[in-house]
Amino acid sequence: MSQSVERGTQTPFKGTSAAPSSAPVDTIEVRSVRRSPSAEAPVSSRPQTSPSPPAGPGLPTGSQALLRLQANTLIHADFESAAVGFCAELAAIVRADRVALGWLEGSTCEVQGLSTGTALEVETPVLKLICAAMEECTDQRAVLVVPQGGDQRRIVRAQAQLQKLSHGTVITVPMAVNEQVLGAITLEFETVAMETAAVIALCEDASALFSSFFMVLRRDSLPWWRRLRPAAQARDSWSKRFKWALAAAAIALIVLSVVPMPFSIGAPARIEGLTQRSVVTPTAGFLKSVAVRPGDTVKAGQVIAEMLDRDLQIDRNKINAELAQHESAYSSAMAKADRAAMMVSQAKLAEARAQIELIDQQLSRVQLTAPIDGQIIQGDLTQMVGSPVEKGQTLMLIAPANQHRVIVEVDERDILSLKMGQRGSLALSAMPWDRLAIEVVRITPMASQIEDRNAFEVEARLLEGEATTDLRHGQRGVVSLEAGTAAPLPLWSRRLIEHAQRLWWRWVY
Repeated sequence: MSQSVERGTQTPFKGTSAAPSSAPVDTIEVRSVRRSPSAEAPVSSRPQTSPSPPAGPGLPTGSQALLRLQANTLIHADFESAAVGFCAELAAIVRADRVALGWLEGSTCEVQGLSTGTALEVETPVLKLICAAMEECTDQRAVLVVPQGGDQRRIVRAQAQLQKLSHGTVITVPMAVNEQVLGAITLEFETVAMETAAVIALCEDASALFSSFFMVLRRDSLPWWRRLRPAAQARDSWSKRFKWALAAAAIALIVLSVVPMPFSIGAPARIEGLTQRSVVTPTAGFLKSVAVRPGDTVKAGQVIAEMLDRDLQIDRNKINAELAQHESAYSSAMAKADRAAMMVSQAKLAEARAQIELIDQQLSRVQLTAPIDGQIIQGDLTQMVGSPVEKGQTLMLIAPANQHRVIVEVDERDILSLKMGQRGSLALSAMPWDRLAIEVVRITPMASQIEDRNAFEVEARLLEGEATTDLRHGQRGVVSLEAGTAAPLPLWSRRLIEHAQRLWWRWVY
């Protein structure tokens, strides 16, 4: 928001870094800077609207004055001497009794240069009044003039107290760079040789021209640890926000470190059949045919595969021939009343009959049947027809269609937090939007190697009421098991601490 104030009253200042004007103006171009919460609305720029009033007799024009200031200020390499040279030259140009340049240190203003050359190490009442007047100017972000005109819209208490000492006029102009207030210039007159508006315009031009120069010199004069501090930390508003944020973070850390909260253990999981039955080969042989594939539903006793029986039939015929020979030898021994030969033939007959009975049992099992009602979950044998199989080889796996269990792969570092009966929820990768309630029913006492980590397989059941028709054997997901209450921060940092301890043990031992 732009403001324009008549001469003789307080006047907003120019905070831009544009080239200085050649003469004072009636309506002064301003731009506000943001330094404290007391001044929120920025003041925008406005173009000059009227010519400058003429300079007094024997006084330099605006351009000449700025050139003189530049020549007597830029020759100095340090902040203090440049500030003193600037004040002395400005006092000589406008014929002021005293000119002071102050710089903000945090929220207070400190005088850095005086045109009178007075020592600044000793704090005097006059220096305190000058600092107070500068702080009034920087807080209100506007040019302050005492005595004021009829429209008194600014606080000029400190200016008025300083004006009582000189019994003349006090003008304070702020210095700013990029909308940040850096300091102020205070001029004291017993008698003003130039018009007040011309003095203000010259001081604003000097502020716009030399603020950046003084900022660089001031920064270079500070110790290195202060130069590392961000410029924003010097602002009161930023400092307050930082303190509040720091306090909130400290409170949050204390709460997270002390207050117990419910926590859960997360682990990968998979779906398996509640019971699983294997279909194995009763004897070595060749696979003749396959009737089902994985995913098919079968009934108990249904033929699902068949093996070749040719070798068994050959063995049976061979043994039948040997049985006939033993029967003939037994009859011949009985006719001869050869008791010893009769006993040998009788034993061989019993052995042959036993072998035939064994082969008949094997022939009855060449057709492989489903042991239970369920679904084929493993064993695609369509590409193995005619291939040899070993005795006891698992060919297929059958599980009930709508009866499942959940196998949770709990990391060994979390197993101590689990107990029987703990509940949780299962989110499958195929159905992440559905949460299935589960309950721990069994904890395996021995760990196993799963994906390059030691884990315990924990068995959980689906609670009643959970839909299981959409579940399939082998589906994977993530389980969250309720594990009680504890402070969150130690839990979050536990893995990091454990990892650091293991590294320490490895290096030390």
